[in-house]
Amino acid sequence: LDAFDEEEANSEDADGDPSTSAATRINWHSVDWRDLGSVFCTLHARHPAQVTQLLLATFNRLQTQPVDRQDPLLINLDRLTQVLNLNQEEQSVLLFYAVTTEHLGLRALFRAVPFQGMDKVCTVLASLLDLPVASLRAILRPTGALSRNGLISPQHHQTDLEDVFKLDDTLQRAITQPHDSVESLMAQFLEVSRPGQLQASDYAHLSSAHEDASTLLAAALSQRQPGVNILLYGPPGTGKTEFARLLAQGLGMDLYAVKTRDEDGDPVKTDGRLTQYQLAQNFLRDNPKALLLFDEVEDVLGGESGLSVLSRLFGGSNSGNNSRKAWLNQVLETNPVPTIWISNSIEAFDPAFLRRFLYPIEFATPPRRVRRRMVERHLGQANVSEPWRERLAGESISPAQLDNLSRVLALVRPESTSDTEALLNRTLKAGMSVLGQVPALVKSSVTDYQLDFLNIDSRIPLERLVVAAGRGQPLSLCLAGPPGTGKTQLAYYLAQQIDRPLLAKRA
Repeated sequence: LDAFDEEEANSEDADGDPSTSAATRINWHSVDWRDLGSVFCTLHARHPAQVTQLLLATFNRLQTQPVDRQDPLLINLDRLTQVLNLNQEEQSVLLFYAVTTEHLGLRALFRAVPFQGMDKVCTVLASLLDLPVASLRAILRPTGALSRNGLISPQHHQTDLEDVFKLDDTLQRAITQPHDSVESLMAQFLEVSRPGQLQASDYAHLSSAHEDASTLLAAALSQRQPGVNILLYGPPGTGKTEFARLLAQGLGMDLYAVKTRDEDGDPVKTDGRLTQYQLAQNFLRDNPKALLLFDEVEDVLGGESGLSVLSRLFGGSNSGNNSRKAWLNQVLETNPVPTIWISNSIEAFDPAFLRRFLYPIEFATPPRRVRRRMVERHLGQANVSEPWRERLAGESISPAQLDNLSRVLALVRPESTSDTEALLNRTLKAGMSVLGQVPALVKSSVTDYQLDFLNIDSRIPLERLVVAAGRGQPLSLCLAGPPGTGKTQLAYYLAQQIDRPLLAKRA
């Protein structure tokens, strides 16, 4: 183009047109290459026939150049084609998107072409890729394989073609890097979950749910039943992820997790995680032992945030909400690999999504008897007293908080019991404060609590009341008497005996 423009500038136009004189000639050396698109359009407007001829000559020359089939991009696209069962036309479109995303010069060129609707996009692509317009329309539809698998997704606000021809950052990075195998490529999107640290006894309060979920997953595994989804929901730190690992271990299944962070440690965008989920489903579909874990799905399924993600996948049209919901409903009904979805809250979930989960399980703070076992598991070798352990089990503490306490002791080892307990008390208080929790009013005790030392006037022995309450029978007591006679401590004792949390309110 530089030589062409210089040649035009050195020859005066036959009609005296100064448009290509040396004074008006484009100074290519001062042009920012990122603005090449707009500069090219200016040149084409001046000399349409000559520029077209030059482009055709360049195109024919490039057509004769051999293609490097060892280019990582081509190799990885072949692997994706196998995983997703794409046809040749779909692969060509995906290659075009990838090259445009990677090549800054091409992006600058398409930045100069205004977006005029998807019909125009299909026409442009059909010409560039030598494919029928009808085929391009089918490929670029929301129901097409590329959109359905999250490989391409129109942006919210398209102003030019650069906004259209762009792949997800995680996907683009993965397919442009060299990989030894398809497994290495897919490792960019999912990871093998590490073994769990908890045992079935830590979930004794969820024994029925544990048994039901195991039975369902085992049946799905043996029958190859699609659309099997388990939902685990509840506050952070209540053991949801560990429960999923326990399920997989008990069934002898391989648990794979959709990644939440990229190789730089940055969070993966929500729409990128949907892409990874779809790729994982297709990659693992023929693995008879595969179980998929999709954690932190609040943004995927919840409220306006989730709908905005789906909106991006389907072109950003508010009128397409029903289509987007139908698409995700179909995902939940047809996934070939059984999936465990984990969320801290389901308040913002659309009921249509919730109905598709085969078995939802709610997680709360474990009961006291379970917490006592967990205290021993995490702090069994800690230099703390038995009364302190009992007090800790009385707190509404989660498995994650206990794990934090054990990690603190692994870093700092106070010499005395009192210093150890003081450190753990401060750590626990700080952790509970940031979660909006208030430590319980349970006091440490140097002796066991015994009913024999109480002077109680009651028609019913306390032992019988404890047994009745432990069986789930409704119980209401009024404790009256002078200060210091043990009324409050009796309430704590009763709560401890029937393994119920105590809510203490003081006037």
